[in-house]
Amino acid sequence: MAAGSVRRRPDPENHCDQQRSMPKELTGGELHSSPFGASCPMGVRDARSRESCLWRSLSRSPGRSLPASADLEHARDCRHCEEAELELVYDSCVVPPREQAERWMDLTSTSQLPTRVRPKATESFPVRVRALGLGEVRVNTVSRAAETVSRTAALIRQNDPETYQLELIASGRKSLAHAGQSCELIPGQLVLCDSSQTLEARSVPYGPGGGRAASVLVHLPRRLLPIPSRQAAAVIASPMQTDQGPGLLLAQFLRGLIDGGSESMSVQNCGRLGVITLDLVGAVLSHQLEQDAALRADSRERLLSLRIHAYVRRNLMHADLSPAAIAAAHQISVRTLQRLCRAEGTTAAALIRLLRLQRAAQALVDPGQAEVPVHAVGARWGFPRASDFSRAFRSVYGMPPGEYRLKAREGAPG
Repeated sequence: MAAGSVRRRPDPENHCDQQRSMPKELTGGELHSSPFGASCPMGVRDARSRESCLWRSLSRSPGRSLPASADLEHARDCRHCEEAELELVYDSCVVPPREQAERWMDLTSTSQLPTRVRPKATESFPVRVRALGLGEVRVNTVSRAAETVSRTAALIRQNDPETYQLELIASGRKSLAHAGQSCELIPGQLVLCDSSQTLEARSVPYGPGGGRAASVLVHLPRRLLPIPSRQAAAVIASPMQTDQGPGLLLAQFLRGLIDGGSESMSVQNCGRLGVITLDLVGAVLSHQLEQDAALRADSRERLLSLRIHAYVRRNLMHADLSPAAIAAAHQISVRTLQRLCRAEGTTAAALIRLLRLQRAAQALVDPGQAEVPVHAVGARWGFPRASDFSRAFRSVYGMPPGEYRLKAREGAPG
């Protein structure tokens, strides 16, 4: 019988079922790891069935907050999948110690973000992964023993979800070589990575006695990043601090999510928290860019671009928002504005349109606006003609706005 097709009987004494709390490294304590077969009294087939179920849910790319249709039938009969909409777990304790390293290498090489993992230990290799879907944003916690991870050009060609990963180092140290940059990371620092760039990283726990290195990762579809990709490229593989300002707020927010803050959360609330996550990430990256810009010759232009983006977001509901209005508010010519936008791969009109569609999508899944007609949502966000709204919305989200709202009500936002 194939892995994933075995129904496991609920076992209240099962150690893996009890380990639902946040990894202890993330709160400064010591993580308790149990060997397979001692505290996990289940058969190997049942263990692998559970592992397959959890990993399939975990490895979905951002933008898919629920399993594909083939997985939904499985999810209806599987207790772990029912719980997995808010919190999913991969724990190596379901694998015999001698197979843990090989199993982890197999899983990571075939995930939505394929990597080549080289564990320091050749057999027993404790790993725990948890995941939380926030609409099109995904948050993972990972704790593992010492390992080296590579993402080569061949693996990028194998599959590239076109995402950014913002990683918060919770414990241990990390050496990173990525996108032509290299850095050393310590607990409390953030770093941004790009799935389309090659990567070599080494994670090691503290101290000579082993233990685990732990991280919190935020996976963001590239198209949803609140700042232009050209500006994001400037901060890739650059350590960012979390002891003050936006970095501190984001770190506290992420720790709150994974330390019980996501319990019993509705799909709509998850979507709202995804929007908050995007805004906080945008604030952190913008703050880093502003700091870097002070040291660069083109600082004025970079800061101007950031201010333009902030101005557009604040005024999306104004019907008279236009390239001319934006240029006048910043005391520049429309030609200069368009030059700045071209450098980011867009135009002023396209930027306004995309941000308005994002706000419309948020309104469509908001339970508080469930009675507002779709055409009224479009009109509120700058699309007075229903046909124009539907066509523009489909071009970005792959479906008309009415279908998008319906799927959100069914618990599966697109």
